[in-house]
Amino acid sequence: AEMAAAGNLVDWCVTSECFDAAFRVAASEITLGGMTAPDVVIGDFSVLRFLLSVAVAGVVTNVAMRIADTIARLLFTHFDATKCSLPSVLPWPDPPGNSAPFDVPVPEASAEQLGKF
Repeated sequence: AEMAAAGNLVDWCVTSECFDAAFRVAASEITLGGMTAPDVVIGDFSVLRFLLSVAVAGVVTNVAMRIADTIARLLFTHFDATKCSLPSVLPWPDPPGNSAPFDVPVPEASAEQLGKF
């Protein structure tokens, strides 16, 4: 931009012919697997190809997120409930330097104990 401000317009589109080529709007057709669809071309930009690219990117991103979610759930959400315990009373007495492990195994806990925890 500094070059254009200084008056050096090399490689800048300033003629009417250049603007006409850059901003031409034309109707065309695009062929997708034997099907033909109408398309609009602005300069060298295809509107239909852009929309298809956005749709494909959305589908690919969604699939990748679902795969990552499944992998994360498989790796990080499974645990052995028999190794877990709950406190029998709340608040649990926890003197500094003398912590006691919880005393009720999760499989043996009542619904009330699970709800309170």
